[in-house]
Amino acid sequence: MSHLEDINLHKVFRPVYHHNFTIEIQNKIVAFVIMAYDNDSPWIDPRKDRYQNKISILDGIDVDIKSPAFTQILNYENDSVQESILSYLTTQTDHRWYEIMSLLEYANKTLLFCNRRTPSKFKTGESQNKETKGDGV
Repeated sequence: MSHLEDINLHKVFRPVYHHNFTIEIQNKIVAFVIMAYDNDSPWIDPRKDRYQNKISILDGIDVDIKSPAFTQILNYENDSVQESILSYLTTQTDHRWYEIMSLLEYANKTLLFCNRRTPSKFKTGESQNKETKGDGV
């Protein structure tokens, strides 16, 4: 836990260390979360299924995926680990996150503006496909 304090992540992973797991299992959970959810993780292969990425990560840190602790994590059944994952994800936000959010907000506002009803509608022109009668053209 002292190494996590050095990089200011001790509060993020505190829920993991409140389990009755061995220190080795707790450290592997923290390592798994960082490798599976870090923006710059070399373990994440976007061409593979997310579940397969997680299996590869667990295999890389020498974890038996059939162990109850990691089965719960893979099935999203461990609330304290999920809490740590969410907290860790919020530490991963950078300028790109704010840019994405501002672009999404702009798109949402533009869409609402385009779909807004106006009190009156004025006819601005006639259809180009209107048949002409009597002029022989």
